[in-house]
Amino acid sequence: MFLPWLFFMVSAGAIVFAGTKLSRYGDQIAELTGLGRLWIGVVLMAAATSLPEVFSTMSAGWIDALDLAAGNLFGAGMSNMLTLGLIDLLYRQKRVWQQAALGHTLTATLAMVLTALAAFFVLLRVEVVHFGVGFESVILLILYVLGACPTLRSTTACTVPSDSL
Repeated sequence: MFLPWLFFMVSAGAIVFAGTKLSRYGDQIAELTGLGRLWIGVVLMAAATSLPEVFSTMSAGWIDALDLAAGNLFGAGMSNMLTLGLIDLLYRQKRVWQQAALGHTLTATLAMVLTALAAFFVLLRVEVVHFGVGFESVILLILYVLGACPTLRSTTACTVPSDSL
């Protein structure tokens, strides 16, 4: 009983430590590359901080704990929204909502659409599968890819230099 709690707490501590380092280095990468904090945050930071979520969700799927996997994904979205609220409460120099780049509204909209669609697919219960993959997963992936670049269009990462046309 004690050992799983210990491993859980040590793992969480490692994630906290790594998260603080990721923020610092992500900011340095944004500055050095000129890609900007919006792009680094939405793409690199989100990918890096999602790695524990990805692997814990995949491992839950491998042990056939599908409710644990779905709960992890939907719960992470809820936790992220709580974190945004807490940041605004605790960061007293400026209001976070008024300082964030407007490009985040597009990112948030895409996230809400994808989350709502995933919740709808949980309710839908359609069994359309090709090569072992449900059509719901394909739709979510396609919408993510189609929405990601327009969401980031305001950054240099998704713009094509006019002299290369």
